[in-house]
Amino acid sequence: MRMIRILVFIASISLASVMHADTITFTNTFVASGTLGASSFSNALVTLVGTGDAADFLTSLPNFYRDTAVSTTITVAGLGSGSVITPLGFFLDARPGITGKAGATVAGTGFQIDVMEATAFQSYDSHSSFAPVPALLTFSWVGQNQFNTSLGAFIISDVTYHSAASFGVQITPSPVPEPSSLLLMGSGTVALLGMVKRRFRSL
Repeated sequence: MRMIRILVFIASISLASVMHADTITFTNTFVASGTLGASSFSNALVTLVGTGDAADFLTSLPNFYRDTAVSTTITVAGLGSGSVITPLGFFLDARPGITGKAGATVAGTGFQIDVMEATAFQSYDSHSSFAPVPALLTFSWVGQNQFNTSLGAFIISDVTYHSAASFGVQITPSPVPEPSSLLLMGSGTVALLGMVKRRFRSL
């Protein structure tokens, strides 16, 4: 009986994960100078794209959202694209009374890669998507927020403050299993439970 309960629990957890794992994608762009591996760049467009589970985009303060459990890629115009190895995080600050802020951080260090401002961020509710919004770059930990990528270390030596930047959030609902898939999963679970039950009867 205990084994049957365990199997039922595992089946229910698996079904829930299939049905509710919505994906969140952050798109963050800004203009900067620095190095990527052995190559240098000057006033180039940097694009960070982070992908994770939408359920991890949590609020630690009212109207302040952050997600550090993401897989990120980086593209530097003229140099190419690579995977980010160092854990990064993305945040959106929609607290009342301030201009909305968004950007990226080096997870666990407090170093902010970029911080941009736009009034459009103030109405965010953590459940909606919006295309990349033009914003003004206002802050960066220049020279201290380096992180590792598949192309080598990424280091910002300078940023173009108040230059064009953007930040967007896209939430993609997980595909809803077709009835035939649910029926197949249910049939398999029932068959497995039947086999376990017959085994216990034969003991």
